[in-house]
Amino acid sequence: MCLVVDMGAGRKRGESWRSWPGPDSKVLDLFLFALHPARESDWALLEESESRRAQRLVIPSKRDQFVLSRANVRRVLAAATARSAESLQFRFGAHDKPFLQGQHPLAFNLSHSHQLAVIGVLGRDVQLGVDIEYMRDGRAFESIAGSFFSHSEQAILTGIRAAQGELGQKHGFYRAWSRKEAYLKAIGTGLSFASSRFSIEFREEMEPKLLATEAPGDSPEKWRMLDLEIDPEYAAAVCLDQEIEGCRFWQMDL
Repeated sequence: MCLVVDMGAGRKRGESWRSWPGPDSKVLDLFLFALHPARESDWALLEESESRRAQRLVIPSKRDQFVLSRANVRRVLAAATARSAESLQFRFGAHDKPFLQGQHPLAFNLSHSHQLAVIGVLGRDVQLGVDIEYMRDGRAFESIAGSFFSHSEQAILTGIRAAQGELGQKHGFYRAWSRKEAYLKAIGTGLSFASSRFSIEFREEMEPKLLATEAPGDSPEKWRMLDLEIDPEYAAAVCLDQEIEGCRFWQMDL
């Protein structure tokens, strides 16, 4: 479990990101920020293709989410590489997972949900996935699990409801969902690899881990999972293919 600093109102934050000493090869840095309307200074950091993509988003909140997230990724990676945010160039994997162009021994990943976002950065080349999920009420959790969870995960979720009721089931569902998304983002396949083809441990009393996977050439022993305590209304997780010594949290609200 990654430890964080409680800054009040239930939300857990770290120091200002402006005091960040730079990427570490053993400690995962996590940059938190609230999703608010994008400003001119955010738009100014985007390259032309990113701006065009943002302008095609007709829902204002989705457009702001995209612009602010891309701008903050550029801010963090600029600080990590001692380059200007505007000059950074990205390349993309087979399923559009971004990588920083050039010889930079670091990994990064972004996730956002509802009103919060998180960027993970590690100072070495690893497979890294970060996910955050707003825990909405009133969803048909077992029905959704029937489409996206493995059979063993569905059985665990049913057992959680029997033992802990609807609230326990909601928390269990999002705990599972964030861990599963983090794994999918780490392996970089997107939705091309069905989330029902692997199983993770998400019982509250058990250590987070990958139990089984049908991903070609992959094995559960390769992966490490961590839960992130960010806010009582959100579930968040990290998945990566190497050991780390811990996490540092940084607040990015500007």
